[in-house]
Amino acid sequence: MCTWRKHPHTILCGKGEDSMQAIPPPDRLWAWCPGVYHDEQGRVWVAVLRKDPETGILRARVRAEQVPLGDSWTRSQFPLSPLPHLWQWCPCGLYRAAGGIGEDEWWLESHQVVSGVPEILLRQLHR
Repeated sequence: MCTWRKHPHTILCGKGEDSMQAIPPPDRLWAWCPGVYHDEQGRVWVAVLRKDPETGILRARVRAEQVPLGDSWTRSQFPLSPLPHLWQWCPCGLYRAAGGIGEDEWWLESHQVVSGVPEILLRQLHR
């Protein structure tokens, strides 16, 4: 069971009130290879990008997954992509992106646990 508590972007998970554990969104997500990131806790996150055909707005579903990692890529090995090389959490509810095609901001639409897997949904903001 997971519920939102205190900070709007932190969820608490557990089987009862005493066993609840806070799960904040990651502070930073560094690209390991295209679509695969790691965070400051050593968790691996997989990003799937989707573009709304009507509005052109990009959304990313980023899930903490247990996947085997090969060698990390260098910046020069990454293809051009709207997915950034780094997502940096800002307390205002945004992730600032660096690398990739541009340096954009991504709004945190939701942070939840789905079938026991932490997941964040991000929407790219245009300046």
